[in-house]
Amino acid sequence: AEGEVTITATSTDGTEISEVCYITVLSTSSMSTIYCGDISLTSRDGKIIIRGLADDVTVYVYNTSGQLIYRGYDREIPVKSMYVYIVIIQGRSYKITVK
Repeated sequence: AEGEVTITATSTDGTEISEVCYITVLSTSSMSTIYCGDISLTSRDGKIIIRGLADDVTVYVYNTSGQLIYRGYDREIPVKSMYVYIVIIQGRSYKITVK
Protein backbone atom coordinates (compact mmCIF):
# COMPACT_ATOMS: atom_id res chain seq x y z
CA ALA A 1 0.00 0.00 0.00
CA GLU A 2 1.07 3.55 -0.66
CA GLY A 3 2.32 5.62 2.25
CA GLU A 4 5.10 7.37 4.11
CA VAL A 5 6.75 6.81 7.46
CA THR A 6 9.45 8.58 9.45
CA ILE A 7 11.68 6.53 11.72
CA THR A 8 13.85 8.22 14.33
CA ALA A 9 16.45 6.24 16.26
CA THR A 10 18.14 7.84 19.27
CA SER A 11 20.93 6.41 21.39
CA THR A 12 20.29 5.71 25.06
CA ASP A 13 23.93 5.71 26.18
CA GLY A 14 24.11 9.45 26.89
CA THR A 15 25.78 10.39 23.57
CA GLU A 16 22.50 11.83 22.22
CA ILE A 17 23.26 10.48 18.74
CA SER A 18 20.23 10.16 16.51
CA GLU A 19 19.35 9.44 12.89
CA VAL A 20 16.14 10.02 10.97
CA CYS A 21 15.03 7.86 8.04
CA TYR A 22 12.12 8.62 5.72
CA ILE A 23 10.47 5.80 3.78
CA THR A 24 8.04 6.38 0.92
CA VAL A 25 6.18 3.57 -0.84
CA LEU A 26 4.42 4.37 -4.10
CA SER A 27 2.43 1.29 -5.05
CA THR A 28 0.96 2.76 -8.22
CA SER A 29 4.35 3.16 -9.85
CA SER A 30 5.92 -0.06 -8.49
CA MET A 31 8.60 2.08 -6.88
CA SER A 32 9.70 2.56 -3.30
CA THR A 33 12.26 4.96 -1.88
CA ILE A 34 14.12 5.01 1.42
CA TYR A 35 15.82 8.21 2.62
CA CYS A 36 18.33 8.08 5.47
CA GLY A 37 20.50 11.14 6.00
CA ASP A 38 21.99 12.04 2.62
CA ILE A 39 21.51 8.54 1.20
CA SER A 40 18.46 7.43 -0.79
CA LEU A 41 17.65 3.95 -2.07
CA THR A 42 14.99 3.48 -4.73
CA SER A 43 13.68 0.32 -6.35
CA ARG A 44 12.58 0.82 -9.92
CA ASP A 45 12.51 -1.23 -13.11
CA GLY A 46 14.30 -4.23 -11.58
CA LYS A 47 17.12 -2.14 -10.09
CA ILE A 48 18.20 -0.85 -6.73
CA ILE A 49 19.28 2.76 -7.26
CA ILE A 50 21.46 4.48 -4.67
CA ARG A 51 22.02 8.24 -4.50
CA GLY A 52 23.98 10.50 -2.16
CA LEU A 53 26.82 8.06 -1.56
CA ALA A 54 30.52 8.67 -2.20
CA ASP A 55 31.98 6.72 -5.13
CA ASP A 56 34.48 4.85 -2.95
CA VAL A 57 31.88 3.34 -0.56
CA THR A 58 31.18 -0.35 -1.04
CA VAL A 59 27.56 -1.51 -1.33
CA TYR A 60 26.51 -5.01 -0.25
CA VAL A 61 23.21 -6.57 -1.34
CA TYR A 62 21.87 -9.76 0.26
CA ASN A 63 18.79 -11.78 -0.50
CA THR A 64 16.46 -12.86 2.31
CA SER A 65 18.33 -16.17 2.61
CA GLY A 66 21.42 -14.24 3.65
CA GLN A 67 23.33 -14.87 0.41
CA LEU A 68 25.53 -12.04 -0.81
CA ILE A 69 24.34 -11.31 -4.35
CA TYR A 70 26.29 -8.11 -5.00
CA ARG A 71 29.36 -6.36 -3.62
CA GLY A 72 30.80 -3.34 -5.35
CA TYR A 73 30.65 0.34 -6.14
CA ASP A 74 27.81 0.55 -8.67
CA ARG A 75 24.95 2.86 -7.78
CA GLU A 76 22.42 1.16 -10.05
CA ILE A 77 22.31 -2.55 -9.29
CA PRO A 78 20.15 -4.85 -11.44
CA VAL A 79 18.31 -7.48 -9.40
CA LYS A 80 15.40 -9.87 -9.84
CA SER A 81 11.99 -8.29 -9.47
CA MET A 82 9.45 -9.34 -6.85
CA TYR A 83 12.09 -9.92 -4.19
CA VAL A 84 13.07 -8.32 -0.91
CA TYR A 85 16.72 -7.35 -0.48
CA ILE A 86 18.89 -6.17 2.38
CA VAL A 87 21.32 -3.44 1.33
CA ILE A 88 24.23 -2.69 3.65
CA ILE A 89 26.04 0.62 3.33
CA GLN A 90 28.66 1.76 5.84
CA GLY A 91 27.42 -0.73 8.43
CA ARG A 92 23.76 0.29 8.13
CA SER A 93 21.17 -2.05 6.69
CA TYR A 94 18.17 -1.14 4.54
CA LYS A 95 15.36 -3.47 3.54
CA ILE A 96 13.94 -2.77 0.11
CA THR A 97 11.40 -4.54 -2.09
CA VAL A 98 11.93 -4.61 -5.84
CA LYS A 99 8.70 -4.99 -7.79
